[in-house]
Amino acid sequence: MKLESIHQMSMGNWNKRLISYNAGCFFCGGIYPADDVREHIEEEDGSKTAICPYCDIDAVIFDVDIKFDDAMLNDLRQKYYHPSVDD
Repeated sequence: MKLESIHQMSMGNWNKRLISYNAGCFFCGGIYPADDVREHIEEEDGSKTAICPYCDIDAVIFDVDIKFDDAMLNDLRQKYYHPSVDD
């Protein structure tokens, strides 16, 4: 799956925490139980986006959508938060 598609899973995902076991943040790299996620932001369209409980950034994905690991979170972090000079 392309990183762009996975990135989209981090938006409007508030209810996913209720049916997931784990969550991961591609800003801080944390992987934690989904029920640790307790805050969200409301988007302009009315949807709610989960906020990482450790870094307070809206870069959370849930394992109900995709099985992720440290490498995938790192790839997302590099693409969306720490791009290289060549990007």
